[in-house]
Amino acid sequence: MPDSVRIVAVTRHDPPWPLHRMRVESVLSEVRVDEIRFGVHEAAALLADASVTVGPDDVERLVERTGGWAAGLRLAAIGLASAADPHAYATEFSGRDGYVADYLMREVFLGAPLQWRYFLTRVCVADEVCPELAAALGGGEDSGERLAELAGLNMFVHESANAPGWYRLHPLLLDLLRSRITDRRDLATSHRVAAHWFREQGMPRRALEHAIEANEWEAASELVGTHIIAWAMARPPDWLSATLSRVPRDAVLTHPGLAIGVATAEAMTGRTADLDELAAAAHGRVCRLEGRRRRRYEFLLELVELGLRPWIDDPAGLRARCDRLHRNPEALATSGLADWDVIRTALVGNLGACELWSGDRVAGRADLADVLRYEGGPRILLPVLNARANLALLEWQDGDLSAAETHARRAVADADELGSPLAVQAGAAHLALAGIALDRDDLDDAATWLDSASASVHSPHATVVLVVLQARLMMARRAVAEALRFADEALRAASVPGVPDSLVTVAIGTHAVLSRNRHRRRVGIRFAGDADSIRGMVAECLDVAANSGGGSSRDQRLRALDRALGIAAGHRLRRSFLERGVHLRELLSDRVAGGTEHSGFALDLLNRIPVRTGGLVDEAGRLVPRLSAREMDVLRHLLGATTTAEIADRLFISVNTVKTHQRAIYQKLGARPS
Repeated sequence: MPDSVRIVAVTRHDPPWPLHRMRVESVLSEVRVDEIRFGVHEAAALLADASVTVGPDDVERLVERTGGWAAGLRLAAIGLASAADPHAYATEFSGRDGYVADYLMREVFLGAPLQWRYFLTRVCVADEVCPELAAALGGGEDSGERLAELAGLNMFVHESANAPGWYRLHPLLLDLLRSRITDRRDLATSHRVAAHWFREQGMPRRALEHAIEANEWEAASELVGTHIIAWAMARPPDWLSATLSRVPRDAVLTHPGLAIGVATAEAMTGRTADLDELAAAAHGRVCRLEGRRRRRYEFLLELVELGLRPWIDDPAGLRARCDRLHRNPEALATSGLADWDVIRTALVGNLGACELWSGDRVAGRADLADVLRYEGGPRILLPVLNARANLALLEWQDGDLSAAETHARRAVADADELGSPLAVQAGAAHLALAGIALDRDDLDDAATWLDSASASVHSPHATVVLVVLQARLMMARRAVAEALRFADEALRAASVPGVPDSLVTVAIGTHAVLSRNRHRRRVGIRFAGDADSIRGMVAECLDVAANSGGGSSRDQRLRALDRALGIAAGHRLRRSFLERGVHLRELLSDRVAGGTEHSGFALDLLNRIPVRTGGLVDEAGRLVPRLSAREMDVLRHLLGATTTAEIADRLFISVNTVKTHQRAIYQKLGARPS
């Protein structure tokens, strides 16, 4: 052909040309499925052109269901335009929809040879198939050739990029094919065959899904009873609940593996209402079993009770049971359970969390750190996430805000990646991040993380910490009435049986301190920590620095302040300074004026420390100061013969800033410059 000639071929499958040579000779440009598949933004534009308005979540779902197929999106737009409830239509959109079903039937299914239609109808019970599974489902010995041929012709069959040899039918075609199967017994048989095949191939999760579809409750019970720990630990908590929600309640209560599975799923997500009934039903059935099955189910029931105890019992009791199971490898060896290493990791993680909450912080730190060294199985494991979140809380209590933030943000990121950002296992990380933000006086961040913690925290002991932090936040925001309300709530939360004595003490102390200091912006509320922790060392130094009437000289107080600044600056730990603010203001001012290695951090503290200026409490109980800390600094200099330029130089601010503070002072005090 002359150079000026261009041939454009639009085809569903590769034409019979020497494409491999044409690519080498650079005479071929290809636009394939990945390039023409619609993304979310393109789909939104298509729907907008059709005068269809739906939310971004609905657009994303339509793209997922259609695979970005332009014709499918166009047919969806036609249906949406006439739908009484567009959101409901987008949510329920499938290949059974009239417009889509008609197109697929005429353009794809009826146009295919009869043997292809039979093959697709046999294999459509599985979301993904390989040649061996297709043959087991009745697709014939040539199933591999048939799948490759259909994929090569782009007959809505695609080979998986991540698993060569496995093929997936288009979701809309699957919907259509499954709707054509009217013989329920034949359908159940196909699911039963698929369940057996997947189990034989070591794919228990897929086997379970097909066993449930086939109503094979005994097989499903045995699968859950063997693999429940690995599934619960390595999958998002809601996955197990959603999968087992398709099992009728009477089947759950009459098969111990299913009862244990549902109980585990509910315990993992903090729901406890039905746990007693499920455990009782499982116990009633297990006592009739013998041998290894009985030992396995009895062991699982103990684990279920361990999962229940964080919500209803004391950490000390839970710790004793975790320790006993962890030190009994024979129970694991003879149980027939899969993934022993995951079970051990879960037990050590629970043990570490119990040690943390019951006050044995050294042992808790060691066990939680041991869990983080787990390297088997999936990258993200719920016991690892839980251990990281609890370790973040421990580091925060010790005052190591940098380490706490690293662990907490990693735990939050892992929960997001699992698709469960508010999982109960991430609750301690949300508490730690809220505490870190409060310690750094970042009140908006603290409020955000407390909102997350409110949704992810369920246990009584963690609830005490949550409510105490909410009280601290309200006091920092000068909402005294709200702070006292949360303090009252903390007392009620601490009265639940099993809450550790250390947290009861915190709740009582919080209420007492807030009641005595309702007119102060910041009050000291401390959680238990080692005396040689970062928080403890800073507090010890600041007690010396703030004690102007004690036996310490001014030089000793300055040295103590310098040491506290050196320890706290790297972590931006401000709370300990702000709790003693008015007693440190003069000393900090002198240290800033005289120069210090951490002058920036000291100056920031000085700007945050409130000044005793008198102040009012409004009707809502909020403290309204007359002058800010910086305004009081400027006012002190204004009382003398200092010029504006000299004030700016001494306070390390600009002349314009000084003038701004002057205007604010005169306005608040109702005065006029002389």
